[in-house]
Amino acid sequence: MNRNHQSQNTLHHRTNYPDENIMSNSNYRSDGPGPVEIESVNNENFIQSFRGKGPKGYIRSDERIEEEVCKILARDRDIDASSIDVKVENGIVKLTGPVRSRQEKFAIEDAVENVSGINEVKNDIKVQKNYDAFSYEF
Repeated sequence: MNRNHQSQNTLHHRTNYPDENIMSNSNYRSDGPGPVEIESVNNENFIQSFRGKGPKGYIRSDERIEEEVCKILARDRDIDASSIDVKVENGIVKLTGPVRSRQEKFAIEDAVENVSGINEVKNDIKVQKNYDAFSYEF
């Protein structure tokens, strides 16, 4: 395939590749099925990303958002989410439950805020100094 070939169906057209091994060049990153050019120091090579922009009228279901939020919390090695309750309604994520510190409270919010489909994160997590995850009543 000719890299300089321009098609009407092509959304992103790059006219120059610095070398054949573009993944080793610091101006490129892998972002899905192939390399995506990222912003260079002087913005000459910047190409806008449309990741996360679905078809007109598409709304991600609350169930899928909740599933992804729970997966993110379960996989994060620095977060004990065993007492965190996650509810999603109309794209609004509500987090409740106890944690040991303010850092943990906001780390949880930071971990989930960029999930696709979220309109807002309501962080109602409470910091409890004498926190015991196994004795907390919901």
